[in-house]
Amino acid sequence: MIWKGKAASSGIAIGKAVVYKEEKVVIPQRKITDPRKEWGRLLEAIESSKLELHQIYENTLKTLGPHEAAIFEAHLLMLEDPEVLEQTQELLNKECWNVEYCFDQVTHQFAETFAKMDNVYFRERSQDVRDVAGRVLGHLLNVGSQQNILQKMALQKENLIVVANDLKPSFMATMDPQRTQGILVDIGGRTSHTAILARNLEIPAVVGLKSISSAVQDGTLLAFNGDTGEVWLNPTPEIIAQLEAIKARRHSDKQELEQFKGLSSITLDGHTIELVANIGTPEDLGIVQKYDAEGIGLFRTEFLFLERQDPPSEESQYLAYKKVLESMSEKTVIIRTLDIGADKRVEYLGLPDEENPALGYRAIRYCLEHLDIFKAQLRALLRASPFGNLGIMVPMIQSLDEVLEVKRIIAEVKQELLKEGISIAERIQMGVMVEIPALIWVLDEVLPELDFVSVGTNDLIQYLCAADRMNEKVADLHNAYHPAVLRALKVISEKTHAHKKWVGMCGDMAGHLDFIPFLLGIGFDELSMSATHILPARKLVRSLNKKVCEEFASRLLMARNSESVREIIKENPSYFS
Repeated sequence: MIWKGKAASSGIAIGKAVVYKEEKVVIPQRKITDPRKEWGRLLEAIESSKLELHQIYENTLKTLGPHEAAIFEAHLLMLEDPEVLEQTQELLNKECWNVEYCFDQVTHQFAETFAKMDNVYFRERSQDVRDVAGRVLGHLLNVGSQQNILQKMALQKENLIVVANDLKPSFMATMDPQRTQGILVDIGGRTSHTAILARNLEIPAVVGLKSISSAVQDGTLLAFNGDTGEVWLNPTPEIIAQLEAIKARRHSDKQELEQFKGLSSITLDGHTIELVANIGTPEDLGIVQKYDAEGIGLFRTEFLFLERQDPPSEESQYLAYKKVLESMSEKTVIIRTLDIGADKRVEYLGLPDEENPALGYRAIRYCLEHLDIFKAQLRALLRASPFGNLGIMVPMIQSLDEVLEVKRIIAEVKQELLKEGISIAERIQMGVMVEIPALIWVLDEVLPELDFVSVGTNDLIQYLCAADRMNEKVADLHNAYHPAVLRALKVISEKTHAHKKWVGMCGDMAGHLDFIPFLLGIGFDELSMSATHILPARKLVRSLNKKVCEEFASRLLMARNSESVREIIKENPSYFS
């Protein structure tokens, strides 16, 4: 039987299922006579939960780093949420029901509120509320299904595939990655904690399988491909052999790619292109260095603002930027200013609910109206600039006026810092992201004010094709193979080089092997991608000839439709041989 879900974490997994099922906890409802005593029981359960979460936080900090550990900092804060506690105490005193019932009623309402929100990020936070509430209720009722599965896993001799409706972050943090072949869950997307933690632990995972946890029993033989989202229940020997072959090939490819570490990304005829990495936090530096990136092409600073109750201070931002710049030494580090809004909502920033958030109040539009937050970030960036080779990149720019306003604010902040006796690097590159189609047609006016542009293909494609990239119903229309996308990229490259500036790309398309010959052919100078894609991209670049790539690009630019583009790319191996 074949199931299809959402590819969440790359890799092949073959093994026996161990099913994680939340115990059906029946919350008793009974009248009580001593609300104070009941309240004391809840406080004790919360304290026990805090001790557990502190331990999980410390373990996660050591194994995965501060960014992942921040999930459990957020859980600790939820335990102290005054609204939850006040509403629980009010219900307890007013109705005189037992405290488990009152706490469950209140937290269930909070979780449901999150689950009904339009924003994907906030919908998935409903699982965090349930995780925290379940932990407290487990202490109150003396039950613990998480401990049961960990004990069950410890007794098994085979490597296992964990199957669940959902996996709480606290379970993910206590799971042994050496014993876990893979993860399959009914719900969630690529932005869920399950998916994020699986990728960081390098455990293959497929999510959004809807009901696989009900269809599978402990010991069921499973196989899946974390790159395609395909899952086989009781796979045939032929399927297992095919997947084992893919797994062996991936392992062999991985070993072969080691020889490309330390080499330059240069074509057979001597043309060099920079292959750099996208990161979200300083903790990503390990994987950047592991895969030998030539710099940082995109530091997504919004991740410093997520999973918090208030904005990060100037000082904490400064330390984060300084760490990345120092670690990368003389290599270029492009740091993007706050790109918040749309699919990345932060409650404390007061962003409004919008009918079309992708087209709305986000990124630089928000920053220009909240100068306290924007200036704090710019101060941190400029203070960190002497410690490396900094580039500042601004997202969601659509006009020359916005560029001039940003430059004015940067100059203002720079003067303030110099008056305070704070040194700033003499040379800081200034660039913008090309995401909004309108910017393409005013690049001639904008480029004299800049050092570079970097194309954010994820948003550019959704605007060019009018296809919301978060909407599964129109996912096929968000199409990098559309001739309009390729022709727009050609125009951007031509205009940028005409002004003797450099052009990069930091969207998903940059690390896609299908498109690298085309991007080389139209003259892109830098490609920024997930660090794990660097070595495969370098291997490809070193096998290419720039002149042949130019001819190949010309063929693609004349293609009539997406299917023609795909057909030409499919001929790629023979075309370049």
